[in-house]
Amino acid sequence: MILKNILEAKLWLCFFFLVVFSGTALAQGPLILEDEVSNTDDGLFSMASILKNKESNYYFPIKNLAETSDTLKIEPMISLGIAVIPMRGFMQNPLGSSVYPVSEIGAAELESTNNFSVQDALNQIPGVKMDSRGYNGSRRLSLRGTIARSPFGVRNVRMKVNGFPITSSDGSSALELIEPADIQSMTIYKGPSGSYEMTGTGGVISTKLKSVYKPVAASAELTHGSTAFMRTHFSAGFAKKKISARISGVYSSNDGYRAQEANDKKQLTLTANYEVNNRLKYDVLGMLYEGYWELPGHITLDDVEEDPTSANPNSVDYNAHVARRRAYIGVHQRADISEKLWSDTWIFGHFSDKLNPYGTFPGFQGLKDEASRELGGRTEFTFMPNLSSYNWKFKLGTQWQNFSNQIEEFNNVLGEKGTLKYDNSTEVTEGLIFASAEYRLNNKLTANGQLGYNIYNLDNSGINPNNAARLDYSIKGNTKVLPRVGVNYKFNDDLSTSLSYAQGVGYPSIFEWVDTDSGLFSNTLDAETSDNLELSFKGRNKIGKGEFDWLVSGYSARVTNTITERENEEEITFYENSGESSQLGVEGQVSYSESFGSSAVKVYATFTYNDYALKNDTGSTKLNIAGIPDYVAGFGAQFKRKGLSLDVNGRYVSEITTTIGEDYNSETDYLLLNAKAGYSFNKKKPWRYTVELGTNNLLDQTYTSFYRLNATGKIYNPMAGFNMYASLKVNFN
Repeated sequence: MILKNILEAKLWLCFFFLVVFSGTALAQGPLILEDEVSNTDDGLFSMASILKNKESNYYFPIKNLAETSDTLKIEPMISLGIAVIPMRGFMQNPLGSSVYPVSEIGAAELESTNNFSVQDALNQIPGVKMDSRGYNGSRRLSLRGTIARSPFGVRNVRMKVNGFPITSSDGSSALELIEPADIQSMTIYKGPSGSYEMTGTGGVISTKLKSVYKPVAASAELTHGSTAFMRTHFSAGFAKKKISARISGVYSSNDGYRAQEANDKKQLTLTANYEVNNRLKYDVLGMLYEGYWELPGHITLDDVEEDPTSANPNSVDYNAHVARRRAYIGVHQRADISEKLWSDTWIFGHFSDKLNPYGTFPGFQGLKDEASRELGGRTEFTFMPNLSSYNWKFKLGTQWQNFSNQIEEFNNVLGEKGTLKYDNSTEVTEGLIFASAEYRLNNKLTANGQLGYNIYNLDNSGINPNNAARLDYSIKGNTKVLPRVGVNYKFNDDLSTSLSYAQGVGYPSIFEWVDTDSGLFSNTLDAETSDNLELSFKGRNKIGKGEFDWLVSGYSARVTNTITERENEEEITFYENSGESSQLGVEGQVSYSESFGSSAVKVYATFTYNDYALKNDTGSTKLNIAGIPDYVAGFGAQFKRKGLSLDVNGRYVSEITTTIGEDYNSETDYLLLNAKAGYSFNKKKPWRYTVELGTNNLLDQTYTSFYRLNATGKIYNPMAGFNMYASLKVNFN
């Protein structure tokens, strides 16, 4: 198999080569930082934006910036002429120039849930839904209805880490590469992204990893929890004259709530930054991942009532699991051509192999031996002709990615390879040329326009030895022109509104192209296309000594050639274009925060309403779309006093439709409540210690996540009831 020899080496040896790769930069010398700045959350008006992305016109010297911190001091040297609202986690509410729907999660929000999974934090964002089978188990993530074609994993959503794409050209994303304890912030851009970030109708999730700005920083963490969950994490880094670097590692294991649900994970992450001079900078990102997670399979309602911890018996017999290895390396260059013109270039490679025995009954079983590689690059030029007033900003760029996947599938003989079912090779090449312009007028109006020209080519070749049939198919020269326009109007310092329109396209992934049972290539699938219109209002008001933030938005999307997962009479999964769908939604969020003395309190709530439906063949009847609840409500409270922290968060999910059709099936609603208490203290500076105790599913609710969609009978994936964890953390700055 392709790359098998490369990935055969031990994890630490591969990481050594990553360090050697970045050694040229690491040998250059220190970076001098002056003055004080903290809170490195990414965002439009954040420190990372200002220093690296030039999204605002601030200059400030910095020094003594810790790996994580709580306050931000910025001295404006050139006025933007707009109100600068700091980013504030779940309740991000920039009233300046946000013309498109966006939400952000900061490190503080991740810490308020737990820092070994992003699931609880992401599920507080309206329009976002993440399911998993326990920590580090099978996972799927969707934005605004993309779950309809996501039985597992992440599809139709673009993902980036430090600006580097981790979404392959076939549309699948490597969510497991993002280690929660390494995250500084996550920014969620909702709606079609083809005008600036390749194809996709769901949106973009951009993750910023933690950096080190002190001479030396280190941390270590140990966590134990229910179901024999164990996790260790470490990080170490330094910052000197022209260079900073951070390395982190994690090992975790979990027996799982159900039988055949155990998993373990090993990962190393390296980030390095090198400043050649004031006009030229380089960033390096390296990630190595090795994971193993078992697949318990879906069970019936009778099985759930008898023993919710049971697995599908065939999943045990077939030893259903995924063993996955990934290696990712990328280099970013920022070059300031002049004060008004600069360029950013990313070059990256992503290599992976996977062994996946599966099976839920004798007619649906197999063992996949798979390897893939992705190579790509992106470059963009930014031009700001009037830096003092920031009236105009232009961008022009291009992106290219080439994805190659080789898969052999065998019959599964009690977890071992049997006879060959098919041998298939797929290559996908995707390109994008994009341009954007933004204009700000009179401290009131911000307008933005984007246009993307997408290119998509696919070559598939293979053979089915059962009938010697060739599996050859190709798509050449498939192009789409995708626009996105938006406008934001600021009524006053406390109220603004925005209106946007976007078009998108989502091509089938490799898992949807290839029939996993027969090996036949599904050449009848067409790409999804989407039109999205959105209107939002945002506000911020002073109430007493605190601040009240709110946002409400409504959107209407029309998706043609909607791709959905289906099941035939033999219970074999396949994908089809199910026609046109309408997607209507309302999303809202409110928060109140106040600081008094050495204490701070914050409460928040989020709300999502979905009205998604497919039209039947005649267009006269609306059919429910599976997997999407009508209502979701999130809520939480945070209290901090000196070293003490108390956090509570929860989520209510209404009934979920599990099958498409007029006579659809639906499952019951549920309410989840989680809580965590922590205490931090400095026994001897610069050491800091934190002890945490947390609980999940405090109400001991019986519920299912990860439903199997558009199927009957075996659709349930019971989740754990009340469970606990405890953590000890040590930080050195």
